[in-house]
Amino acid sequence: MKSEKSQFEIEVPEFLNIGVACTSKHVGTAKENSTAMIIEDDNLGTDEITYKELASRSDKMCNFLTSIGIQPRDRVLVCLKNSLAYPISFFGAIKAGIIAVPTSTLLVVQKLSILQKILKLARLYYQLLCMRTYFHI
Repeated sequence: MKSEKSQFEIEVPEFLNIGVACTSKHVGTAKENSTAMIIEDDNLGTDEITYKELASRSDKMCNFLTSIGIQPRDRVLVCLKNSLAYPISFFGAIKAGIIAVPTSTLLVVQKLSILQKILKLARLYYQLLCMRTYFHI
């Protein structure tokens, strides 16, 4: 069996922020007002967000996290219900170079405290209630 050379060449950038790549790629294009994602939840219902809104809201979260002193490479536990707040927070953290540690809302507070210690999390956010008011999510 002969091995064939690939016809594709992949260029890997020196720096890639997946938070920016996933939220801001279509901003300023004809697709910016297209649906970026749809979130369905039995209790909360269905919600959707455009690429432009996702970029803007995750930028706000990025700025918020850095404004309270969380630094690149710090870890932040993301513990939110199945809503738009989850991807907005997740991508916002990644945009800031922060390591977003996703977890379940089913974990009890004692387990979250243990995770905080084990992972050396910069901050422990549970439900991020202030986000819903400040960011309208």
